[in-house]
Amino acid sequence: MLEDITLITGASGEIGHGLLSSLGPGEAERLVALDLSPLDPRLVGLCHEFVQGDVLDQVLLEGLSRRYRISRIFHLAAVLSARAEQDPRTAHRVNVEGTLNLLQLGLDQAERRGAAVTFVFPSSIAVYGLPSLEAKVASGPLDEQTFCAPATLWTPNLPWARPRVRIRELAAAGSANSTTCSPSV
Repeated sequence: MLEDITLITGASGEIGHGLLSSLGPGEAERLVALDLSPLDPRLVGLCHEFVQGDVLDQVLLEGLSRRYRISRIFHLAAVLSARAEQDPRTAHRVNVEGTLNLLQLGLDQAERRGAAVTFVFPSSIAVYGLPSLEAKVASGPLDEQTFCAPATLWTPNLPWARPRVRIRELAAAGSANSTTCSPSV
């Protein structure tokens, strides 16, 4: 069993590519990448193992949990804007249930290891609820908690916004180290 593994979900996406390219050269033997889509062949050598699979697959996640002692999870897997609007049920399952599956994996690993698991979760700009352009201009740079109440005109079209706020709260309340990273507003 390999120790101190970093699990990267959504590894075939744009941020996943960048993360593997950044971490891989020095940490390849400690990186496990997971995505529904095949990994770009140029990135395969930047991780110990690539697993083609789904964050909703409990059996797959349990298998990873048995094979590895995971110390960090970069959760990048998500159904994004246009596809989420076309298929909100799938978006909810992946973005909410998949995230909860990974939070549970992190908590299980923390208990097993006797040490916290770092959970890095890049949030969506959709979690912010700036009431107007004037408020945005007047606010200047925002911290992670400011205007974190999606209530704008677009909220009905962004069904994952409120659950992402709740997931941030759950991650912060758990026994794992958690970090959410949001794009600047």
